[in-house]
Amino acid sequence: MRITGTHFNYYIICQRKLWLFANGITMENTSDLVYEGKLLHETSYPRRSEKYREVELDGIKIDYFDPKNKVVHEIKKSDKHED
Repeated sequence: MRITGTHFNYYIICQRKLWLFANGITMENTSDLVYEGKLLHETSYPRRSEKYREVELDGIKIDYFDPKNKVVHEIKKSDKHED
């Protein structure tokens, strides 16, 4: 099995969700929360694309990377998991 960023995220958030995902059991594609997350991703920081770009590395998508300050940015609906 190829491990992706989603696997790591689900491991931290909910190990049951990880198990379901790893076994091909998904039910989120029609969720209002998933739609809201996609909308947030598409509309957040409209000028972001002028300075930064979305990066995909081996199945992991980084919302944007600031090479000058060497900071990875992830856009989330809340700051619940902020470190």
